[in-house]
Amino acid sequence: MHTRPLFILFLSLILLSPLTAQSESEPAPIPPNQTLLKSIFFGGGSSYIDADQESELQEFIFSVENINRYEVLVNSFTDNIGSREYNHWLSQQRSAAVIDILYDLEIDIDLILKADFGEDGPVYNNATFEGKMKNRRVDVILRPLSF
Repeated sequence: MHTRPLFILFLSLILLSPLTAQSESEPAPIPPNQTLLKSIFFGGGSSYIDADQESELQEFIFSVENINRYEVLVNSFTDNIGSREYNHWLSQQRSAAVIDILYDLEIDIDLILKADFGEDGPVYNNATFEGKMKNRRVDVILRPLSF
């Protein structure tokens, strides 16, 4: 069964879905009850989040109405450079860096589910430079809670 193409299609639909334009100073509100994704990208061997990406993550979180009605999935990944053990550790460091920001934004820590994949299950091709760059990321996924 080929689930990876479906997963990539799902991510593409989320990333490419249009939002209603508003003024530049105010982000567009995100419709309720929709699964949302924001990726934070890292340099090779790094868990540092630069100011621009931190700001983008903040804007993403602030644009979601009733954030307490979502569970937050933090999924971290690496490329395949280095040992499996190192990449798992690096994946943990990356997710911790993102969770620190979410904590500062007062996201309820009980709503955060974390998974550190390291180099396992890459979405992009680690045989290419571009693929490696895209695999060095943490995906913050907001999934509506079921009541």
